[in-house]
Amino acid sequence: MAMAARDIVALIQQAMPKAKVTVLDLSNTNYHYTVTVINPDFASLNKIEQHKAVYKALEGHIGTRLHALSITTGC
Repeated sequence: MAMAARDIVALIQQAMPKAKVTVLDLSNTNYHYTVTVINPDFASLNKIEQHKAVYKALEGHIGTRLHALSITTGC
């Protein structure tokens, strides 16, 4: 079963309440997305740590309901 963009937003915002999250379905299939996460809590983290935080928020869904994800982060 594919994952809806609103579910991605909800999972990330649950893990990062201060984050502004935007999601775009790249293929119109609900499997390939680009996500932008702007979170003031990222200020002390490098890009790798920021991306790991996003992946952790989506843990258990990558590779199953979500097949491809492009991530952009910032603070």
